[in-house]
Amino acid sequence: MTPVAPDSFQITSENRREYPWINVLKLLCALMVVHIHVPVSYQPYVLPLCTIAVPVFFIISGYFLTDSRGAFDLGHIRRSVGKIAKITAFAFMLYLALTVLSDYRHGVKLTESFLDLRNWIEMALFGSWPHEPLWYLTALLEAYAVILIISRFGPMEKLRDFVSVISIAFVLQILVCYLIIGPEITDSNRWLAHTFLWPALPCLAIGSLIRRVKRLPDMKAIVVAVILLTALIYLLDYYREFNGGLMHIQCQVVAVALAVTIFVAFLKLDHASNSVWTIAALGRKHTRNIYIAHSACMLIVINLMPFLPEYLTAVTTFAVSLVVSAGWNSMQHMKKRLFTPAVR
Repeated sequence: MTPVAPDSFQITSENRREYPWINVLKLLCALMVVHIHVPVSYQPYVLPLCTIAVPVFFIISGYFLTDSRGAFDLGHIRRSVGKIAKITAFAFMLYLALTVLSDYRHGVKLTESFLDLRNWIEMALFGSWPHEPLWYLTALLEAYAVILIISRFGPMEKLRDFVSVISIAFVLQILVCYLIIGPEITDSNRWLAHTFLWPALPCLAIGSLIRRVKRLPDMKAIVVAVILLTALIYLLDYYREFNGGLMHIQCQVVAVALAVTIFVAFLKLDHASNSVWTIAALGRKHTRNIYIAHSACMLIVINLMPFLPEYLTAVTTFAVSLVVSAGWNSMQHMKKRLFTPAVR
């Protein structure tokens, strides 16, 4: 049974307010992303679990991009591409400006960064320059573009369609990276873990497949799976310290499996109290902004709050990011009210 929202929420299919627990999950994943990037003493203990955050974001996107027939809603994807492109461009300009300021502060010549071809290749292929976390926006945008392009040749309603596309694109990307960047590309797992090929397209496909499933597994089985996969990802992370490359790939695969399981668990939750709806509203309104702003907010916290205990840095960064997001949303709302003609 779909939970009923308080009167302050108008339930629509567009904003997904009829899924409060999914919006709660989004906010939790935003907190995990902050813990990935903010250095704290307890980070090694939470980092393996936090790797599920971005796969969960992709799975959620795939789930809600699928219509009732089990096919991608191409109209929704087209609208999303334009919106995400604007957000990505703004985020790149923000962190490009911060990179310029940082280079100037540390005596690095401006031309050294801007004339380095590898930086621009990383921006185009991985979205990791000038700021590493932006790869998520680039990967999502590229994945949507791939879906739209392939849809011109016919509907992608079977898993083998995704497998074929991902395999071909994967090989092409490795070849391009090797030809332009050189053999040292093999020293990085970025081409595997931070692109539209992985985990973006597979997780979008998984989200779409979950949407088509008529009956989800029993909650007891899901809880057991979450426990086992959590234990496995910590075990693999421990052995990755000694085995490197291949173990990193295994960690990525298990992280996606755990992300799928946790998403299904939250999807099955059907009771939402008023406090849950309040948290869900925060997740719906602020998750994206927290993701974009948290690194800049981390700099604010570290430089302007030196008195803060180190173990509170990540949580404080999350809180500051939430406040910044609320301020940004208020400005956008005010701008809309001021510049939108009144309807008579």
